[in-house]
Amino acid sequence: MPGVLLCESVFQTGAIYLKNKLNKGDDSLEDHTPILSRIKEAKFKNMVRPGDKITTEVVFKETLSKFYFMRGTIRSKDKLVLSIDFALALIG
Repeated sequence: MPGVLLCESVFQTGAIYLKNKLNKGDDSLEDHTPILSRIKEAKFKNMVRPGDKITTEVVFKETLSKFYFMRGTIRSKDKLVLSIDFALALIG
């Protein structure tokens, strides 16, 4: 799987996570759209081949105003494939 698709899967997972996190609190994403605003320290460790199963995980790190900083990882066969730090901004 090309690296850009691996990164995109992490970013989409982060947006879903953020939506679920905010919808549980007083905030809501109804009038807001999460936009990728920062990519930092993308590290590709192993390859993913067609037919491989991957596990995507996103961990929330901190909030600064309307920016939500996260760290994402992808694993395949218990090996780290990708680690990346990124931020989503809420626009609305």
